[in-house]
Amino acid sequence: MTSETYLQRVRALLPALRDRAVHAEQLRRLPDATFADFQETGLFRCLQPKRYGGYELDPGTLYQAVMEIGTVCGSSAWILGVVGVHNWHLGLFAPEAQDDVWGKDTSIQLSTGHFWSRAGTTRSRIRGMRSGSAARGARIYWWTMPSCRSTGPTRTAMHSI
Repeated sequence: MTSETYLQRVRALLPALRDRAVHAEQLRRLPDATFADFQETGLFRCLQPKRYGGYELDPGTLYQAVMEIGTVCGSSAWILGVVGVHNWHLGLFAPEAQDDVWGKDTSIQLSTGHFWSRAGTTRSRIRGMRSGSAARGARIYWWTMPSCRSTGPTRTAMHSI
């Protein structure tokens, strides 16, 4: 897959995305047909590692796709950008984590959630986050990667779990 071929796929979807833009606003979520189009054309795979069926393209290609889709439907562009970058994010994790998510199905999508509190985060709060509340109501995610801020006597750190 080249960047140009990927962007041609994006451009081929623009008329349909334009036609669904009002429906997306009414639904207040991505229409199922748009998610199916993104999956079938491989748009979410832009930054996904090749070893899991992705294209490993330059991030600028994803950004260009998001900008072009944004000219016809901001909601669809937002979802492609956010979900598309999650595949890159997971690619930075240990191979065991990547295998957990994509080992059996490379089309799986994942979300992230960020939890901040002035008190910081304790182990008990982290366990509570694993329930999937970060992606509540999300219809397209099978996994979530919550992250949180923890504080200690000498530093504050950011963790993904």
